[in-house]
Amino acid sequence: MPSRPTFFRRLSSGGLQLLPPNLTRFLPHLMLCVTLAGCAAQTAYREGKDLIAQDKVEQGLQKFQQAAQLDPHDARYKSAFLETRDRSVQALLEKADRAMDKGQYVDADKLYNRILGFDANNERAKAGLQAIAMDQRHRQVL
Repeated sequence: MPSRPTFFRRLSSGGLQLLPPNLTRFLPHLMLCVTLAGCAAQTAYREGKDLIAQDKVEQGLQKFQQAAQLDPHDARYKSAFLETRDRSVQALLEKADRAMDKGQYVDADKLYNRILGFDANNERAKAGLQAIAMDQRHRQVL
């Protein structure tokens, strides 16, 4: 009766072999790929942090997303994306609302659209744009 292939084989020395012999030769290549992906993710993460520090939020968020895609098992990349996005959205919403209160509709429009650029489902930004449009219609009627 032929033996079934297994990932654990007893060696003559008493130890266990984790991979079949024909796959062990690929292990160094696999480890190199995993290491390079981790390095690329770390590099993208650092670049994202640098861009955020320069107030280049959109580009920084893209780098955080890239890091998360390269190394999906490292939760800090996704966490950095979500935290930075949420903080930035909140700050921009406050700035846009202040512009609305001052009647600076062009500035508020730009800020609301910037928010929607990286948080497309943000209801406050959508409502702000609707308020601007409604105010413009009212001004045309008067």
